[in-house]
Amino acid sequence: MDTQRPAAVWVGDAEVGVNVDIDLQQVEEDSRAHDGANNTEMDDHAREMMEERRKRRKKATVKGYRKGLACWAAFCERRHFTDKDLVHEKKILLFLKEEVLTMRVRKKKARGTGTGERTGNGNSVVFLPPSTMPAAPEMLPLTPETIEAGYVSPLVDLWTAQSSLGSNPYPHPRGALLRAQMKSLKQDKVQQAREGFADRAVGKLNDGYTAAEYSRLCSLMFDQKDKLGIWLRTRLDIQLLHAGVLRSESNRLAEFADISMYQLGGEEGQGSWTPCMILTITDGKTLEAGKADYTGILRHKDPVLCPLASLALYLLWRFDIDHEPIPDFSRRSSWYRSRLIPGMQEEANSLSYETQALWIRRAFAMANIHSSKVTHTMRGAAARMADSQGVPEDQLRRAGHWERGSSMLTAYLSGLPREFMRVIAGFSGTLGHYHLRRAAVKPPKALKGHIWPWVDSWLERYEACIVSGRSFADGGLDSCDLAGKAFLELLDWLRDILLQDAAVLQHRFPLFPLWRHPVFSRPAWRSFADDVLVAHNTAEEPMNVRIRNVLPDLEETVRSTREAVLSRVDLQSSQVNRTLEEGFARVNDGLNALRMSIPEQLFTVPRSVINQDALASYLAGQTAAPSGSMPQTQPPATPVTDVVSTAAVTTAAAVPPSSASSAAAASGSSLVPLTAGGWPVQPYDPSVTTVEDAWREWHVGLGAGAAKRDSILALEEKFGCLWRYEQRIRQCHSRRKKVIRMIEQRVGQGHALQDVFADLNATRKSLDRMRKDLEKGVNLFSNV
Repeated sequence: MDTQRPAAVWVGDAEVGVNVDIDLQQVEEDSRAHDGANNTEMDDHAREMMEERRKRRKKATVKGYRKGLACWAAFCERRHFTDKDLVHEKKILLFLKEEVLTMRVRKKKARGTGTGERTGNGNSVVFLPPSTMPAAPEMLPLTPETIEAGYVSPLVDLWTAQSSLGSNPYPHPRGALLRAQMKSLKQDKVQQAREGFADRAVGKLNDGYTAAEYSRLCSLMFDQKDKLGIWLRTRLDIQLLHAGVLRSESNRLAEFADISMYQLGGEEGQGSWTPCMILTITDGKTLEAGKADYTGILRHKDPVLCPLASLALYLLWRFDIDHEPIPDFSRRSSWYRSRLIPGMQEEANSLSYETQALWIRRAFAMANIHSSKVTHTMRGAAARMADSQGVPEDQLRRAGHWERGSSMLTAYLSGLPREFMRVIAGFSGTLGHYHLRRAAVKPPKALKGHIWPWVDSWLERYEACIVSGRSFADGGLDSCDLAGKAFLELLDWLRDILLQDAAVLQHRFPLFPLWRHPVFSRPAWRSFADDVLVAHNTAEEPMNVRIRNVLPDLEETVRSTREAVLSRVDLQSSQVNRTLEEGFARVNDGLNALRMSIPEQLFTVPRSVINQDALASYLAGQTAAPSGSMPQTQPPATPVTDVVSTAAVTTAAAVPPSSASSAAAASGSSLVPLTAGGWPVQPYDPSVTTVEDAWREWHVGLGAGAAKRDSILALEEKFGCLWRYEQRIRQCHSRRKKVIRMIEQRVGQGHALQDVFADLNATRKSLDRMRKDLEKGVNLFSNV
């Protein structure tokens, strides 16, 4: 047994030895036992969480994954893989090749509308003679979309579960090979569709209905007298899907607690508040758990196309005709699960997709609408209609919830696509142009009170609970439910919508069975309906709306006029500037030509008008050659006192005597005339005639002292090409450069510079003649 050595412990000032016996082997065994127990417990908990994940999966997903997982299990068992059903990319590719790509399904037939004769179980009975019996159904391979959703996605999900439990060591199966396989299947589908002359309009811009067809669809349902409740439900279903760009499940899952009224500011002008209906979506196909989306719907300009009017009529039928129990707002459990569009399914009285699609297809057949989709038709058609009217893409994304927002947007902001909401309601997308004249005619309380009178009593209880805190026994509520109050306020607003829009609808569809309701037989109804019709048929818009309609045109006129004036001014200004620039250039060229035509002359001037310091500096530079310069070919000039050149006098006399001497002495000011850019007015000295002077001008610079000129290389280093500001200077530079390069090349071949000068002087050619010979390819050193 291994033991630890004695340890020393200090007690006060004394050291006490302590013997600690530790069985290290036992400690290691206990540690392994604890690790094994912990790992087992963690694995058990992980499996429990994975099972909980499967239980919480949507039913549609479970149904879609079931067949693919079953085929995978059978495939792995038949193949006897050593790793059993572990998922990896190569195994999926083999599975697709042997199992999935060989599957065939029947070609879908055109769905009927249910108008034919039916048997008791709902199946159509058609007797055909033997000669006209249909041939065997055409069998087609699975589409890439079906393979992806029903076979690849379930296996990727299975890999995720296996990897999370630590049983699958393979990398993610959706690798390059699988992606290439799916891409190849999609390309094959496109090619087969083209070769098989498939309908090219499916899923494109014309797959749906037009605005006129949608209006006909909503109008024809008012002509139905049988199964009134179902047609009202279908009409509401279609209009909600259209106005909200919703998926079909959003309508089927919507409950009373999910709808409310919301006020929008500025819709009818500055300072105005316009109500709209909000549908809160908390459970959807792509919605993350715990998040919420909002769909806003405004009242439509045309009552026939208004989904809020359809909702009011449908609720009137449910509560007053079908006698659905009135919600009990004292207990959330009594009304929270009430569906907005109920069905006959046992689970929460929800509407099945099959029933929803069946009645929408019947409505389409009645309106002669042909589409490859059913419940998804409204979602695509509404988006295309709004897009054709200029609604921006970001508004369409927000309307269809194709772009999810942050927690701030879902918890504190509505994120409503208000421009889209105005356009889909029949108005202009511009803020402030929404105006509903019939909404201004408020129904009398006596008439409104005959529709759902229990709404008023429940609102009074909420008010008593909020203001006075009274309980249910005292006329209030034991629990003030925000969702209940919001739904009651919506119902109160729907009563106004019902009466206002019914006045217009009753005039257009007088035989609609719902007009038999007692409220439409009251004495106050007729006068109120006449007022609504007058307001609705008044084409004149309010003054503020008309002004806002004119302002964009006025603004466009002013803007175009301003742009035309500014364009004309810019054109004239550019012409004047160009004329001035050309004139200045001609004057400058004339001055330069005049300066070059005047030879340098000697004349006598009084010393009193000449800057003495500048003159002395100039004369000193003429008498003494700078150190390191080339030997002069001419004798130095004799110092004179009163005889100077015109170049020196011009510069020296121009400098004030009080400051020129100090400036020249302190900072080395130059007597060479300079341009505004800082380079010489005459960079090349026209008096240079020998190769020695040309070489010195290029590398060293001519002159000395204040009259010292920068060399050509110095000008290049300081100013780049800017100093060659005229064409004559650029031409002179190009010609002189050829001679200098010829000398440099000769020196580079090992000849002395003085020998090169002597050889060139022996030719008795000018610099310009040498340049021309070089351009012709003449060798100037041929006689050497």
